[in-house]
Amino acid sequence: MSRPTMYRFADFLLDPAARELRRGDERVALPPKSLECLIYLVEHRERAIGRDELISAVWGRVDVSDALLAQTLLRARRAVGDTGNDQTSIRTVPRFGYQWVAATQAVDAAVAAESAPIAAPPPVGDTPTDYPSGTTPPAVGPQPRWRLLAVAAVLVALAAGLFVWLRPTPQTAVAPQDGLLVVAPVTLPGGGDAAWIRLGVMDYIAARLRAAGLTVLPSERVAGLVAERGQEPLEQLHQHLREASGATRLIQPEARLRGDGRWQLQLDLSTAGAAAQTFTGSGESPLAAADDATASLLARLGHAAPAAAPTADAAAERLQRFDAAMLEGDLAGARALIAAADPAALADPALQVRAGQLAFRAGDLAGAAATFGGLQQRLNQLPTAVQAQALMGLGALAVRRGEYADAERRYAEALAVLGPDGPQDLTGNGFTGRGVARAAQRQYALAAADLARARVALERAGDAPGVASVDTNLGLLETGNGKPALALQSFDRAIVVFERYGVRDSLAASLLGKGRAQLVLGDAAASLTTARQAWALARTLENPVLVRSIGLHLAEALRSNGQLSEARQVLDGVPDAPGPDNPTELRARLALDQGEPARALQLLAGVAAPSGGALLVQVRAALALPADAAARKRLQPLLDATDAEPSGERELALALWHEAAGDADTARRHFAAALADADSAGDVDRRIAVLADWIAACLHRGELDRATELAGLLAPHIEQDYRAAYAAAAYYAAVGDRHLQAAAQARIEALAGQRPRRIADASH
Repeated sequence: MSRPTMYRFADFLLDPAARELRRGDERVALPPKSLECLIYLVEHRERAIGRDELISAVWGRVDVSDALLAQTLLRARRAVGDTGNDQTSIRTVPRFGYQWVAATQAVDAAVAAESAPIAAPPPVGDTPTDYPSGTTPPAVGPQPRWRLLAVAAVLVALAAGLFVWLRPTPQTAVAPQDGLLVVAPVTLPGGGDAAWIRLGVMDYIAARLRAAGLTVLPSERVAGLVAERGQEPLEQLHQHLREASGATRLIQPEARLRGDGRWQLQLDLSTAGAAAQTFTGSGESPLAAADDATASLLARLGHAAPAAAPTADAAAERLQRFDAAMLEGDLAGARALIAAADPAALADPALQVRAGQLAFRAGDLAGAAATFGGLQQRLNQLPTAVQAQALMGLGALAVRRGEYADAERRYAEALAVLGPDGPQDLTGNGFTGRGVARAAQRQYALAAADLARARVALERAGDAPGVASVDTNLGLLETGNGKPALALQSFDRAIVVFERYGVRDSLAASLLGKGRAQLVLGDAAASLTTARQAWALARTLENPVLVRSIGLHLAEALRSNGQLSEARQVLDGVPDAPGPDNPTELRARLALDQGEPARALQLLAGVAAPSGGALLVQVRAALALPADAAARKRLQPLLDATDAEPSGERELALALWHEAAGDADTARRHFAAALADADSAGDVDRRIAVLADWIAACLHRGELDRATELAGLLAPHIEQDYRAAYAAAAYYAAVGDRHLQAAAQARIEALAGQRPRRIADASH
């Protein structure tokens, strides 16, 4: 099995998995895109890389300017002591692209670690995490550049959790030809050990039917649908299962212990528009009886029964008891079964992989790593499904640690083990995990392809909520890839399914993604409606990361609608935390909105390398304090920095700075660059922000022709966006059109909330 690789050249060590460059004992600061260019060129150093290939690999799109690519590579060259003239490391291939030419040695990560110091973690703010800026003219700014990694952190956790309860379910490669079938929990009229038989035998029957080629609703989904209904008559439960899942056939198993000590199991099959059929089996154990009855049912349906399973031994029953506890959400019961197992039982790989899954689900990541790592040591000796589950367990752990390149490798290895004929549920999970890992590395095209494959596999497995989870991740990708309108369709498909199945955490995550996409599209009112729906669910969730992200989004949406007091109240309840979801920047924007520029500067004073969004807040705040020369002096080095990550927010900050300094030509170039960046990202919200600021600058300089052109671009947004209405009112006042000024003023009144209602209230 391949191990992580690092690269040595000169006195540098490049670690792609950790996404860092070290020189001796020091970590070299490098913008993310420059680092990604460096990694890609080094990993493909055997050949020249075309310009378009490099752009696609690093940016995930092709519409990146030559100037931006050159600037990004210049920073990579400087970091490794190269220059455009010497080209000792990165050689320019005329009319084609670039090639890595420095002498380089690939070294095993474990070997490199023995001689290399542990690097400090990357500084907070390495990824642009812009929040909505003020919407009064002195602070008109964009909503966040889509914080893909911030939201993906929530959904990555959900995707990583998908592996937690997938058991080996052998499946034929033949595409199912029958409609979806659902197996209901087993009834036990005579009582007995009902706890495990109810769900454990149900799950066993479903697995046997699935192994014969039928499409069966996953037991996890059945257990969830049943749990939300509580105790109710079977007829009502059956109706709910059919309506929620869309299944055309339903099996109701009934088990009883006979007087002779043998078990009897009856399967009642009901099909829409047909008479019910009954199939009976018996055996020494509930599982043996289930095998017998299932074989009869399959024969009637024209399907060959799968190879016989060892149903009579204690190991088979132990596994189903464990599965039943997990389906019930009884982690303590599942843990007790593991603890009670003797050494011989604990040597069973199927039980070991379950123990690893239990540890992961319970938050014991060290225990999960030890278990999956132990299985990895003897991987080739394990059954195929267990191999895949162990590798996906390692992949999920890597995702949780943020080691996305390693996660991608683990999921790829699992998919290779499964092959094209593997169980569809495991295959779907493998593609989902690899897709999420690739998305986190901004390999958007590859991630989209993986998620599309996952969707097909989970559809074939009959797992509608699994498909909906893929749709949610696709929505994130589409938003991050400049297609927020398309993303809304993906989120809406997922939301319908999660509502039907009552999967609250996934529903909340989908609403969160939808609300953010609505902000990107400039529809603040719709985003607030969605945010409130997600917040209502958040109070019932146990995932603190998801709850925190929903709270931050609600504060953003409230602020975008001018409800500043409520936004601050919500934000005050969100704790600080490192990473792209840190609320400090949003607090600074809100302070600016509420007329507290000094506080905004104070909040961001400790950020050494601010994102483009944070820099934009600081510039707005400093320009709102003309008497504070010290603030402007502190900002100048940040604005002059040549190693900052290029972004539309940074371009807008530079435009405002140069405009205030009277450098109209330079300001104009930065305004144009900011607008182009917003358009390439499909970010309507940022487009509105740039246009509003640019119009204000043109009016200040008396450039009415340019202002007229920009006002025309802004006109479609006046009805629903406060900033657009404000800029339009100022423009119509400048050209003396009182009628249209009054119309724009009416929209300001309707949209303002706690923001200024007349253009005279907040003049430039």
